Amino acid sequence: MGQKGQVRKMSALQKAYICPYRNGRPVYGEKYTVQFNPAELSVEEAIGVSDNSGDTLRDRMRKLLEGSKVGWQHPMEATGARETKSSLTLSVTLFFNTLDNLYQSSYEDVREKIKPLYIYTNKNAEDKNTIEQIYFFWGSIGVAGTLNRMHVSYTVFAPDGRPVRAQVELSIVGDYYGDDTDGVKLSAGTDRQENKSCAQWRQWWKGTGNPRL
Repeated sequence: MGQKGQVRKMSALQKAYICPYRNGRPVYGEKYTVQFNPAELSVEEAIGVSDNSGDTLRDRMRKLLEGSKVGWQHPMEATGARETKSSLTLSVTLFFNTLDNLYQSSYEDVREKIKPLYIYTNKNAEDKNTIEQIYFFWGSIGVAGTLNRMHVSYTVFAPDGRPVRAQVELSIVGDYYGDDTDGVKLSAGTDRQENKSCAQWRQWWKGTGNPRL
């Protein structure tokens, strides 16, 4: 068959979505699909370090002599150990629009489309047990955690002052789940031969390099 007879198959369009993350997994029944896919994602990688908060002086000296690449460094007096591991941060800007043309007779307030995101700000959370965690997923990038920043900019307004176009900047601090569409991390004891999917392999990976690339 010649090139003229070949039909190119286009990849199916996937829309980014957001949903609650409860009890260690996404709640797909409350999924919120974005109006427009983001043009850019920013990921600030988590830095893994040793927890040296409980180390004795002998433990610190042993790690130093063994050439540990995390925690205490030389000279010991000039640097301190990081006592906690940092978290990954995903930043994304979402666009919202209800303006069809400049001559329409009625206008929909764009804030109605943004409203479902406000639950993740946890303004009304009474305690840590009622904090709503957020799960963001698009194509092959999934992050679950807490929303620590939400910045809304209204850019276009109807004649009566109602906003009809906006962009929302979100910053999510949490854990990376790769392209694991179930949003569930595998246990550390999972056998390699049982991991057939790319998503499972990324979660199982313990080697060098960055398996996300």
